[in-house]
Amino acid sequence: MTSRIRRIVAQHGIDNLLFLVPLRPLRKILFIQYTSSSDEPILVPCKLVEKRYKISDGYKLEVQPIEDYEKVFGSRTFYQSDFYHLIDDAVIKQFVKKQ
Repeated sequence: MTSRIRRIVAQHGIDNLLFLVPLRPLRKILFIQYTSSSDEPILVPCKLVEKRYKISDGYKLEVQPIEDYEKVFGSRTFYQSDFYHLIDDAVIKQFVKKQ
């Protein structure tokens, strides 16, 4: 299952993949940002980033909202197998940019 993401990244390139991921907006009190489970998740366009985790490691992956959304929503990490179960269950939607 985890090799699936590596295969798709190799085929299309990490910069050509977009995902609609349900995220909760960030709230802020003084200098602390947090999300609240009482907020409904919103589908946000996100890209894969390899800041903390490398996709080739087969462990976790991180999605980050695209530029227009990154101040309202934070990044999120997933186990790679969980991420693709969410895609298979249509919770997360995957898109490939035209080249």
